[in-house]
Amino acid sequence: MKSIFGYLSVREFLSDRFRQEKIRGMTLATFAAQFELSGPMFKMIMKGTRNLSVYKAHDIAKLFQMTHEEQEYMETLVLAEQAPAAHQGYYEKRLAQIKEAALAQQQTSGATQPA
Repeated sequence: MKSIFGYLSVREFLSDRFRQEKIRGMTLATFAAQFELSGPMFKMIMKGTRNLSVYKAHDIAKLFQMTHEEQEYMETLVLAEQAPAAHQGYYEKRLAQIKEAALAQQQTSGATQPA
């Protein structure tokens, strides 16, 4: 599974994570329950008919044991998906800055690079 930094959509990221867990036998309802969401609500979020809140994104990030930079990137993805078109440029730059900072930190610590 690729890193959160390889995504430009939080919905795509969550869909991929669910597909990964589904292979292991997890149901949508069980997967969604980890985030205190119902299966139907999670499905609406993945389809784009409902938005994921920043608060729920933080909960999900904690469950996935994301680093601070990964959490910040996920939060920014959520905000970007809900922002008007006029603000998309700001979020694109912000996502790039977060990814770049994470890469710099990983290079200093000797960890693997973000996707």
